Amino acid sequence: MTNRYQVCILGSGFAGSILAWILARHGVNVVVVDRIVHPRFAIGESSTPLADFLLRQIAEQWELPELDELSSWGQWRRKHPELRCGLKRGFSYFQHKAHTEFSDDPQHSHSYLVAASASDESSDTHWHRADVDAWLLKQARDAGAGVLEGCQVTSIEKTGNQWNLQLAPTNDRESQQPPTPRSLQCEFVVDASGPGGVLGSQLGLSRLDDSLLTRTGSIFGHFQNVSSMAEQLPSALRLDDPFPSDAAAQHHLLPDCSRDSNDQIGHQPQSGWIWMLRMQDDITSVGLTVPMGILHGLTRPAAGRYFDDVVARYPTVHKLLNQAHLIAPTGTSGMAQLGFVPRISRLWAAAAGDGWCMLPSTVGVIDPLHSTGIAHGLSGVYRAGQLLLMQFGDAGLGTSSSTASDLWKQYSQDVVREVHWIDEIVHLCYRALDISFDAFVSVSSLYFIAAVHSERNLISQLETGHSGSISDGFWLINNSQLRSIAAELGGQLSRVTADGDTEALTSWVRNAIAPWNDFGLLETGNQNRVHRSQTKA
Repeated sequence: MTNRYQVCILGSGFAGSILAWILARHGVNVVVVDRIVHPRFAIGESSTPLADFLLRQIAEQWELPELDELSSWGQWRRKHPELRCGLKRGFSYFQHKAHTEFSDDPQHSHSYLVAASASDESSDTHWHRADVDAWLLKQARDAGAGVLEGCQVTSIEKTGNQWNLQLAPTNDRESQQPPTPRSLQCEFVVDASGPGGVLGSQLGLSRLDDSLLTRTGSIFGHFQNVSSMAEQLPSALRLDDPFPSDAAAQHHLLPDCSRDSNDQIGHQPQSGWIWMLRMQDDITSVGLTVPMGILHGLTRPAAGRYFDDVVARYPTVHKLLNQAHLIAPTGTSGMAQLGFVPRISRLWAAAAGDGWCMLPSTVGVIDPLHSTGIAHGLSGVYRAGQLLLMQFGDAGLGTSSSTASDLWKQYSQDVVREVHWIDEIVHLCYRALDISFDAFVSVSSLYFIAAVHSERNLISQLETGHSGSISDGFWLINNSQLRSIAAELGGQLSRVTADGDTEALTSWVRNAIAPWNDFGLLETGNQNRVHRSQTKA
């Protein structure tokens, strides 16, 4: 294996592997370096209509028909039955009360379902990342990308236009793999290492974590034998559901997740939630997300005990998990042990520079609420793929260095701004969750408006030949009217906290989003059931 490349990608998650596949397919000399060997456990598993559209667009633009086969549940199951996934028809939310069995009424005062697709065939999916990431890396390798698994980058230095990376094998490296080269050289480095942040750490980039409003942590794992939430409900209360509530990114909203009376820190909410993503082979991804102050000082074993305590506090959630057993991830002993991230949100100050870039999941992450991760990651692959092929592909032979520099600068600014925008939306939802379920439903409308219209705008611009950008930006970040609504929502939530008038908040949000709301959010009489938020059929 050579040790000289045009592009080196650090990290072989789905985004890094797809980018390597694109570049290799189009003649770029690219290598992927990862300290861990596939298959491996990962979360960030729930796709959305925007994510699936980006998969289709990447596949079409760069001649990757196999990638398109993962863009909907129907063709995924026909073409790749060996890759485990889950059916995601939309988003379902259930508001629980501590020490009380979940119950609902005909108006669905304690549940909320938002459709994201009209049929199972066109549905979104939950990705079993151990399967999917390994398969994507294999596609990159088969297309001609170099792959170095079980290799740790010990130093990165730039001399002139060349990067020099020093490497060392990790304990994960398998003995039958080729020897790890001590170094490699490249012209461009892409950091797709996620929370590893290899490049940012080596370059001494600034962190903006303290500027982020959302500050939560998660305890998570894959379980088998998780019971059905839908079966906990009377059939009469499921008749008007737009899809089975288990075939969704299922959210169990928990108003009290405190550890003890000393948990209250500043104005951070004590509410939390549990996600459940059901996949094949009776696997369910389950994770508890709470304000990070609650998790302060916990070790990984103690976090597992806290997880059990919270589950026991909510009888219906406990019933769902009572017979379940944890199968992944594993701890240091090799036995299954819940994963633990004390703080999720993080952000680097820049996403690109002279001869380097980071993909969005490395630049910054906020929180799993609303499933923004896969779509944001794919948006970065789409943009970075275009820029790298301009520089290193056949079509980029005439691209000047000044033009490339300006484009990467814009990419950097856009991605950092997008992380801040996601942070603003998610933080507002957490503030609302701490007030009431009705407040949460109302404020969540901001996300659904941004997601649906972002996809519509992207489709419109691509159909008219304006690929690579959206005038209103991802999640309508450049739409001043929607940004103003988000800014005003903070004041509205403060007033509700003071006077308890949730109906006034709902009315205000309904009127504010009216110019975009052609799919029934907060519609009077819809009983918290939204049947038509999807763009695709």
